[in-house]
Amino acid sequence: MKKGSKIIGTFFLILGIASIAMYFVIGDKFSNYKIVFDSNGGSTITEQILKKGEKVIKPADPTKENSEFVEWQINGTAYNFDNIVESDLTLIAKWNDIINRNVKVTVGDEEYTTSVRDGETLAIESLNIPSKEGYMIKLYDENNEEIDLSTPITSDIVLTGEYVEIKTFTVKFDSNGGTKVSEAKVQEGESVTEPTTTRDGYILDGWYLGEEKFDFTTPISKNITLKARWNDGPKVNVIFMSDEKVYKTISVKENTTVSKPANPTKKGYRFVEWQLDGQAFDFKTKITEEITLTAQFEEVTSFKVTFNSDGGSAVKTQEVTTKATKPTNPTKSGYKFVEWRLNGKTFDFNTTITQDIELKAIWEKEKAKYIVRFNNDDGSEITTQTVEEGSKATKPTNPTKDSYRFANWLYNNVAFNFDTPITKDITLTAHYEKVNTSTPSPEPTNEATNPTE
Repeated sequence: MKKGSKIIGTFFLILGIASIAMYFVIGDKFSNYKIVFDSNGGSTITEQILKKGEKVIKPADPTKENSEFVEWQINGTAYNFDNIVESDLTLIAKWNDIINRNVKVTVGDEEYTTSVRDGETLAIESLNIPSKEGYMIKLYDENNEEIDLSTPITSDIVLTGEYVEIKTFTVKFDSNGGTKVSEAKVQEGESVTEPTTTRDGYILDGWYLGEEKFDFTTPISKNITLKARWNDGPKVNVIFMSDEKVYKTISVKENTTVSKPANPTKKGYRFVEWQLDGQAFDFKTKITEEITLTAQFEEVTSFKVTFNSDGGSAVKTQEVTTKATKPTNPTKSGYKFVEWRLNGKTFDFNTTITQDIELKAIWEKEKAKYIVRFNNDDGSEITTQTVEEGSKATKPTNPTKDSYRFANWLYNNVAFNFDTPITKDITLTAHYEKVNTSTPSPEPTNEATNPTE
């Protein structure tokens, strides 16, 4: 043997030994595994070729007539598609049989059929019964009782159908202080959609029909009104600070506004405004968390006295250093001025003013005044009186008339009672009685005549 041939032989021997060693060390990492899907009578699923370390890709579910796919199994157990493949696999499909129930409906002379999976509900649309404008189909069982379409079908059934005129009902919503909700028109047997409403500072508890909380899956069969009920929402504090002291704390419902308190006072200063973080606070702002408002003052040497005439004539504001001057009384049609008041109490104009104040006019409604006319029986006027509403007329001096004696005053031909309160203009008429002035005849004498003469 030649020397060169020995060298070549030795090389291939070493290469062969190295290849065998490499196969045992890393060769199986390049092995391919076949994954077969046995659909067990169902539609065909393509097999997969994977390398060691890869996972089976779950295929689309196969289909099988009258059967429902459940899962892929191996050795009778559900296969976990997160497992790493280490060998060839055959996965077998598991199925559940589908049982269909036959439904036959007779409407007049026509029959309509469909099938429903056992345990499922009947969709009336699946019967393909022709629609009729303004009408709906109702189904009845052999006992002529309307069937509930939400009841699962568990056997073959024969039903009767009937066209029934569709009734429409109104569902009104009383939001009870919340945002307005429009009424809804609902066909008989349909349910109404629950509306949305909000109310600052409150949480909606629900919609109620009478005292019962309404179930919005309830079929509507009449006109109804649903009323919202609310629960108080959470509260937050608004702290008012004046001159580095707590002036007032007001607790308000979250997301509502706070009422402005009475202005605080500080001697020699005038209140300007409430501030939040150095900015004037807008009392229309809705409160969502606890805040602190601080009173701002400005130094003053004089004070304003404002006169609120409460609908009367205007009274000029006074700028004073000590006392206010009582102004001329304002006027107001139909009213009489009574006095000026400060915080509901009579104001003394001798009071020294130490802050801005507002005085309010107090009025007393004037009573209506009526005319009582006193006329003679010939219609001529004797006198008149002006009487406040509810007061009484004063009986005047009796009038005179030749050959007559005054009897009384008449109102509508009836003797007038002067204790009667006056409530309108009236006219009283003098009533007289005629005086008898004729001379009486002499009395006859009874002297006897002397018969001897």
